[in-house]
Order: sequence, then structure tokens, then C-alpha cells
Amino acid sequence: MDRPSPAIIEVGAGTGMFSAAMARWITGSSVLAVDPSKPMLSQARQHHPHPAVPYVSGSAESLPAPADAFDMALLSRVIHHLPDRPAAAGELARVLRAGGTAIIRTTFKERLDAVVYLGWTRALPAPWLSGRSGPHNPNAGA
Repeated sequence: MDRPSPAIIEVGAGTGMFSAAMARWITGSSVLAVDPSKPMLSQARQHHPHPAVPYVSGSAESLPAPADAFDMALLSRVIHHLPDRPAAAGELARVLRAGGTAIIRTTFKERLDAVVYLGWTRALPAPWLSGRSGPHNPNAGA
């Protein structure tokens, strides 16, 4: 991002935890937090309010934002919920400025490297159960 105050859109913002955090951590940034769930948006407004973060209703396939408006887009653990991923990709391309960045964060069954999954041993690959560190689990055995 070349701008000192980037414009960010979080698609599938949920409770707004990441939207508010980005607004706090990236000085001068603005974050448009989009989620299709009215109850989630209510939770976000209640628990993670920030003056630089408007929480708005919308879907990844039809973002409520103008073209070329954002330097970065974040989709955190959302991609598997999207019924029309090609349409969502088209919308990301539309709202991101030239050179903008889309960050898509998710978990795949082949890469269950988060501590939260350690209790779900049947889902973990066998080398992880032995405590050996693998290329996708740098924290195993720690």
C-alpha cells in the first residue's frame, strides 16, 4: 500500500474484531466492514465500535462500495461460506484499486495448524499427533 492512510474493506466482518483492530493498528485508515448477517453487524457495533469503521449489510457477491475504492480487502474464514466465489472475486477486483491486495485467510483440513484444533485429534494429520513439527505446523511440540 502506497498510501499513508489505506482504505480497507473487510468482507464477512462478523463481529468486527478484525475491522476495529485494523482501524486501531493502521493509523489513519478507514475500514468498511461488510457482513450479510444483521445479528453479526449488531454484535460488531456493540462490541467493536470504532469511528473509522462503518458496519454495513452486504454480500461478497454484491459489495456495497464504489469501484476502485480500497487498497486492501480482508476475508477471514469466510471463503467457504460464499455460494458464488467467481462473483465475489469479480467484486473484489472491482472495489480494489490498481495494485490493491486481497487477503483471504482460511483453514483447510490439510493445514490445521491452529492451536484451537489440537483438541480435534481425528482431524489432524498423523505426524502431528506424534508431536513432530511439520512444514505446516511450526508450533507442534511447543
